Amino acid sequence: MPKRAPTFKAILSEVARGDRSSLFCWLVEHHDEVIEQSAGKRMRWEPLCKRFAEHGLTDINGRPATPRTARQAWFQARRAVVEAKKRKQASDVARRPGAVYPSRIPPDWRPTVVPPRPTAPTQQPEPSSGAVVPAGGQSLIDPSLPPEARAEFEKLDRIFTKIESTRLKV
Repeated sequence: MPKRAPTFKAILSEVARGDRSSLFCWLVEHHDEVIEQSAGKRMRWEPLCKRFAEHGLTDINGRPATPRTARQAWFQARRAVVEAKKRKQASDVARRPGAVYPSRIPPDWRPTVVPPRPTAPTQQPEPSSGAVVPAGGQSLIDPSLPPEARAEFEKLDRIFTKIESTRLKV
């Protein structure tokens, strides 16, 4: 099996390549590196074509790339990479939960039942304290807050308690 695997991969890569040049395939495979190295600058195609030829990268007809064909291959490679990223993003969105149309949900599907959280009974605040006190006798104000913030929250608690007490009297 180890001998077959490289052959099989070579066949698959040839199928994936289709009718594209070796230069195009190389530009697609190294797209991100080329973008990073060019840093938005114009590329000098003449010296690049010499390098491409040294490494055996050719145009679709098997000839060494010219500046014109290399530039066209680069534009096509960029377009192909953008389209591939869009397709991947669209497939990722399609796999997202909730992306299935209701007509595609099996008729026997039922959502999982989540039991409600038990609520803790709250203790009524003492009228003189001015603080909201839950069951257990602890204040809702976070003790790790700085003193200025705690003082502001205590003021707000007193204001809300006063409002509640006037609302209950009416």
